[in-house]
Amino acid sequence: METLVKEKKETKATIKLPQNATVKLIDTVEEDFDLTNLFSIGGKAMTVRPSDKAVLDKDVQKYLKAGDALSVKNELYHKEYVVRGNQALYELLAGIYTLALQINMSASRVNILEAMREKLKERDIKTQYTTPAMTTIVKYVVGADRATAANYSRVLTIAMDENLAPEELAAYISRRGGISQIHGTEAKESAKKLGEKENKERMDILREYKSLSRFISPQKFKYEGETLVHNFDNKSDKEAATFCFFMTTYDDVKDEYTIISAHDLGKTYEDALLRLIFKGATNDLNLLRKGLRRFEEQLINGGNLTKNHAEILKEKHAKQDLESAKLVEAEANQLIGS
Repeated sequence: METLVKEKKETKATIKLPQNATVKLIDTVEEDFDLTNLFSIGGKAMTVRPSDKAVLDKDVQKYLKAGDALSVKNELYHKEYVVRGNQALYELLAGIYTLALQINMSASRVNILEAMREKLKERDIKTQYTTPAMTTIVKYVVGADRATAANYSRVLTIAMDENLAPEELAAYISRRGGISQIHGTEAKESAKKLGEKENKERMDILREYKSLSRFISPQKFKYEGETLVHNFDNKSDKEAATFCFFMTTYDDVKDEYTIISAHDLGKTYEDALLRLIFKGATNDLNLLRKGLRRFEEQLINGGNLTKNHAEILKEKHAKQDLESAKLVEAEANQLIGS
């Protein structure tokens, strides 16, 4: 333990220090000196430790009071700005929604939207003839902020799809968690629906391919046994199965299959089994569409089909070609208009 003695006006002061401590001499005559500069241990400034109960108890109340004061400020901010701000926003959206509904029901709808597009053009806000009516109206109100216009337009379009009245809009938005939440939820729901639609189309294409393969398969036989019908309680045209599945065993000595039973699964159970069978097939719908089209044309040209079935496929192809031509024309017109 070291001892330091400092003389001042014939008096002596003894200070006991921890081991390895150093001392900084400060002129105590200064009124604004900082006590934190008095001691340093190991070359670092002394800090308050959690174990220092006296200091801790004193600081607890101080910081709790500071936190309580900020909490009050937060409540005031929430009431003054967030709640009132949201209410003002919802009133604005209800007004835009009312305007959109009125324009939509007006006999002059086309002329009104055209006039709005002309005004927006004068403000250097770009729209096209193909721009949805709701987006045009929202842009006319909110101006050039594309992100805001897109968000408002999506929410109001959803409200219109759900047949809401203007006075129901504020409660609807609040119930759904706000504008961004509605957009996020609808985006997820749209993605889910799109995924379900694409999965169904993939299944339908592969099912049709396997079904048409019967016209060129050399393996045919007559089955006179009983077919076990599954999902019998849910029988309907929509539940009708495409295939009959046979349970067999294979005798490797005789190199032949023995049929144990035949099964009509119904479409629901059949789909579950086909998903497993088609698991390795591509998910690229464009490839599947083109592949099925080529296979159907081969069957038609090869004379493998009945006359009636060939005519059905030809009509199907003609309809597909017409839809493709309309799509190309629409895309070309859009490019010209832009």
